[in-house]
Amino acid sequence: MDSMKDLLAGFMNPLPMSLTILFVGVGFLWFSSNARIGKWLVTIGLLFLVLVGEGSLSSALIEPLETRYPAIDPARYSQASNAPVKYVVVLSAGHVTDTTVSLTSQITRVSLIRLIEGIRLHHALPGSKLVLSGDSAFDTVSEAAMMANLAAELGVNRADMIVEPTARNTEEQAQRIQSIVGQDRFVLVTSAVHMSRAMALLEKLALHPIPAPTGYYLRQSNKEGFSLSRHFPSGESIRVAERALHEYLGMTWSKLRGRI
Repeated sequence: MDSMKDLLAGFMNPLPMSLTILFVGVGFLWFSSNARIGKWLVTIGLLFLVLVGEGSLSSALIEPLETRYPAIDPARYSQASNAPVKYVVVLSAGHVTDTTVSLTSQITRVSLIRLIEGIRLHHALPGSKLVLSGDSAFDTVSEAAMMANLAAELGVNRADMIVEPTARNTEEQAQRIQSIVGQDRFVLVTSAVHMSRAMALLEKLALHPIPAPTGYYLRQSNKEGFSLSRHFPSGESIRVAERALHEYLGMTWSKLRGRI
């Protein structure tokens, strides 16, 4: 079932989808007597690729996800409050063990941003534990362990970390986090685009996460004013659309299975 989900998710990405349409169209042009279908498919595939790469569609897709939860103010949840936050939970987002490169290069950019934000909030909330969650399907070192190694090198005491190295996806992370935090409030650190799905999964389990979104794709400068260069097709815009569609597909999948 997971393989089917991954295959569908890969096809639903804008680049594979548009290339598939283009290749089918070219196939009709070269190997079919009905060239009209081929022309239409090539036109649709090309227009879709340009539309996604231009950026307006990508921004429209991702903005509702990234703006649902505001950035956190850790001062509101400091030790001085009546119910201090005991945990800062960081969800992983990939790594590759490669001792020929620096430790900061072995985890993905997304994981690195999440981890740095988690460490920042851990320092801002005295007495909190830094919970690092994530397994790796094709690596001997778990993502959580890799993040813990980097956090230790950045000055976090290992006694202040809880490493959860078995969860393979967001749904499993929610279940493992439940066993760690119980009914205590905790800060949840993940990418802004991913926060809606993560919050829904955790709240479905009657947990009490405090959202701390990070790693934004859209910033204020992307939303205001006119810049001609921003409307040139780019790989970054395609990447933004890919991340948004991945989340929408993930939320749909979880709803169909009653997880959110």
